[in-house]
Amino acid sequence: MSHMNDSSAVLTKQRRCRSCSRQMMALSLPPAAVSQCFSLVSLCTSIADPNWVEVSNITSGHEAGSQIFGVAYTLHLSRNVSDRDPLGALQKTGVHLLILLAALCYSGILVSSGAFLFDFLGGSKKWPRMVCMLHITTAVLCVCVVFLSGAVFKVISDNLEQKGDLRVVFGESFYIAVLALLFSCLGSCWSLSQLYQQRRQRGDYLVIEDPGEDSDSTALLRDGGEVDFSNWDN
Repeated sequence: MSHMNDSSAVLTKQRRCRSCSRQMMALSLPPAAVSQCFSLVSLCTSIADPNWVEVSNITSGHEAGSQIFGVAYTLHLSRNVSDRDPLGALQKTGVHLLILLAALCYSGILVSSGAFLFDFLGGSKKWPRMVCMLHITTAVLCVCVVFLSGAVFKVISDNLEQKGDLRVVFGESFYIAVLALLFSCLGSCWSLSQLYQQRRQRGDYLVIEDPGEDSDSTALLRDGGEVDFSNWDN
């Protein structure tokens, strides 16, 4: 009797462990959602930090002052650009690029939030293509954000090229945006691999019907093979 009680207790513990492990697996996030979460945080941080491009005034080897340009600059930009840009670093082309940069950043946050929420709520199982497209769209928007940051840097550098006492460098927001790009690309790769695995699993399922007594004894498989139905009832 003691052996029976011990064995039943062991079985009960194993069942509890299995149920706990299943619950933990259900609560765990997909890798694509984790990567997209870091990408979303990086994008929000890059917008909150105003320093995308920094112009420093160097006098006798020391920095006498600096001016920063970024997404926050466009949010507080008035119609009179000359008051906020006394150096003439942006001009019209730079202002338009910064406005487009801000629009792409907020669009990236919106799409990234959608990709993360759908993955977190299990939408990748019901709508795998849509979730994968959201991940890829976020990566493309991050690429555009990094490219526009480089374009703004180029415009400012060209406008201030004749002023030798000014130094133009990338701010920390640019590097945070690059980090968001890396995380979004990683999330896209995970999402694509998950979509490929789902399609592969669906392709492995074979629907085999009984041809009946009076019909032929074989039926074609999806991969071109054959199944013998001669001993179907046996």
